[in-house]
Amino acid sequence: MAKTINAMLARCTLGPLIVCLAVADARAAAIWTNANDTAGFWKVATNWSTGIAPHVGTGSTYITNRNNKTVVIGADTPLTNLVIGGSLNVWAPTNFTNTLLLQDLGPVPLVASNTSVFVNNRGVLRVTNSSLVITGRFLNFNVSAGDVILDSGALVAREEPLTTNVTVFTRIGRTNAATLAIHGGRMEVSTLLLSELQGTQFGRAQGTIRMTGGELVVNGEFSVGKTLQCTGVVELTGGRLLIVNNLTNIMRIGDDGTGTMIVSNATASVGNVSVARHENASGKLVLRDAGAFDATDDISIGRFGGATGLVFVAGGRLSASNQTVWVGREGVGELIVSNGLVAAEAMRVAVPPTNGSRGSVTLAGGVTTLSSGFVLGNGTISTGRVLVAGGTLLVTNHDHDARLEIAGGTLTLSNGTVAADRLLLTNNSAHLRFTGGMLSSRGTVVSNGAAFVVGDGVTPATFYLDGGTHHFADGLVLSTNATLAGCATVIGNILTAGGTNALTECAPRPVITQPRFMDNSFVLAVMTVDGANYFLEYKNQLADPAWITLTNRVGDGALLTLVDPAPASQTRFYRLHVE
Repeated sequence: MAKTINAMLARCTLGPLIVCLAVADARAAAIWTNANDTAGFWKVATNWSTGIAPHVGTGSTYITNRNNKTVVIGADTPLTNLVIGGSLNVWAPTNFTNTLLLQDLGPVPLVASNTSVFVNNRGVLRVTNSSLVITGRFLNFNVSAGDVILDSGALVAREEPLTTNVTVFTRIGRTNAATLAIHGGRMEVSTLLLSELQGTQFGRAQGTIRMTGGELVVNGEFSVGKTLQCTGVVELTGGRLLIVNNLTNIMRIGDDGTGTMIVSNATASVGNVSVARHENASGKLVLRDAGAFDATDDISIGRFGGATGLVFVAGGRLSASNQTVWVGREGVGELIVSNGLVAAEAMRVAVPPTNGSRGSVTLAGGVTTLSSGFVLGNGTISTGRVLVAGGTLLVTNHDHDARLEIAGGTLTLSNGTVAADRLLLTNNSAHLRFTGGMLSSRGTVVSNGAAFVVGDGVTPATFYLDGGTHHFADGLVLSTNATLAGCATVIGNILTAGGTNALTECAPRPVITQPRFMDNSFVLAVMTVDGANYFLEYKNQLADPAWITLTNRVGDGALLTLVDPAPASQTRFYRLHVE
């Protein structure tokens, strides 16, 4: 069957910019007619209904007939047959598979100029040591079903230049199951949508991306599980995913449908992220092994009301550089950390005052570090819950003003370590159940209408006060097997109910006096506190990774002189600390 369409006469080059000059023309469609060959060549004229191989002057190209076959575009394909002006279509009837293979083209691409590419049921598009370029205005790279495989080389589906406010839409999964596999090379797209439509004839759409290597660059929106009742999956076991952050596009893992992303031994560099964005959406992000997921904007788990999101960190790194991780922002969110690192400026769990906001955090291992603050609940409506059963939660910064604030809900510490610059419980709906492990604070305010209890009477629990002032409006209770340690000023009653109060007086901050050189030695003095340990440490360069202990002495309440005899470096930096 021949078709007449509007095609484009074009000349394109692949470089830093893809440049195309085009004029309109109309030609008959090129339809693959050889049904007998299991492997045929694109360049052979007799394989096509038009009697000539596809080129810029032909209409749409169809590889859609019966029998299994692989159509090869190889290194010996004439340049005139590497630019097409009509759409490219690859699929096959039931029980057959049609494959279009771009193999060893090298630097010369196959260019779909101002036209779309469609892969459908039982169609396969494979790129090996070659390049495919789809460029123009408001075009589609639709993998409605079937498979696209990038082994090496490049696959580009975007507008030129990127500043034109037009886009090429890449869709994986529109009618039923479709897969994009990237094993190497580089793929760059404008907008990437997984599982965009619910197929009325073929069932619910499902789109999958599997990366074992290479690089995937998305310049616009990346939606995994775009449409209600559709499912999108991204599995990164190697390579790198880069979402260009333009402050407007948001990566959605579960947009209106169901989305899952698994990052293992791969890197994802993204901007703003929603794990489950809209009502009825479900999203899941899993990190394991050496996987890294780095965001330059907020990470929202359960963004809007009715959305349910889960982030599970079993290894690797989850970071939101200078930004916030929201757990249950307006919907339902859950964060589980069993290993690896979570790093952000702040974390907010069930903070917005909405009935639908619910947040849950479980720390069973690894390290979670926050440089600004950790807030649980909002003081009015809260169903937030935090369980620290292992690992370490650090809420601290250089200025020692990071706040661990429980405004509503319950934080339970049963094992592991929680350390904060400031610990605040000031609402009656806020609870900290400290049954075991270690809690460290540089400053504390507890005025939630209940005594602060350390330990459950069975499990060892240590509350370490790292200097500063600590207020307990209704007292501090030390249960059996509980220990109060460190040094601090405590305001409030301390009740020892079987526990141990090992709190000591804090040594004053050391004041260095009389620093000088004497007989080729560096000498300084410090007024000491009896029983305190004074460490003199040095670096030859401030950029050196660690301070080296030169000497340590025990104070006796008198002036102590410390000496570095004949320093080996012409430049040396010193510091003094007390324990």
